[in-house]
Amino acid sequence: MYSNGINIIIEGERHAGEPAGEEVKNQNLKNVNQVTLILSRFICVWVERTRS
Repeated sequence: MYSNGINIIIEGERHAGEPAGEEVKNQNLKNVNQVTLILSRFICVWVERTRS
């Protein structure tokens, strides 16, 4: 999942030079936010399991 997020970020960077750059940037931000959410949830679950 984490490597998939990195791929999304790299693709967003690659397309940033296109005419619709602003739209792509917004989409890229949404993708980054989703990845961050997934990661933080995963970390929370992992921490809970480690504690108990």
